[in-house]
Amino acid sequence: MIQKAISEGNFITKWGDYGEGKGKFSHLHAIAIDSKDNVYANDDDHGNIQEFTKNGKFVKSWGKVGSGEGQFKEPHGMAFDSKDNLSVTDTQNYRIQVFDSDGKYIKSIGKKGIGTGEFLLVHDIAIDDKDNLYVADNRDAHPNKVRIN
Repeated sequence: MIQKAISEGNFITKWGDYGEGKGKFSHLHAIAIDSKDNVYANDDDHGNIQEFTKNGKFVKSWGKVGSGEGQFKEPHGMAFDSKDNLSVTDTQNYRIQVFDSDGKYIKSIGKKGIGTGEFLLVHDIAIDDKDNLYVADNRDAHPNKVRIN
């Protein structure tokens, strides 16, 4: 379930049910907000990303379980860059996938390994104001920093 609160801490709305399909999750893992205040949520079990308006109305969904472009094995962290491209950690595929604001696949970053730009358990990401991508790999002692544009 996704819950929305105002800055004072008062909860004003919630959405999402347990299950499969539009607005449903079995293992909701992360949310991210784009520059238009749309809310994106990923589901580990279903391997998808769902987009909602800021008030919880379902907009679209993409992805499924797998290892191809736009497919996921345990999507975890998500972050937007300055162009509203969404980067998503794809934990069990050892990569980060990047999508445009329509959900169209742009590219993948990384591969399995222990070197710079390689991952063993890529878990979370953040993007700074210069579009540098910071990657937390739970089986690596240091975060990776990658330029995505």
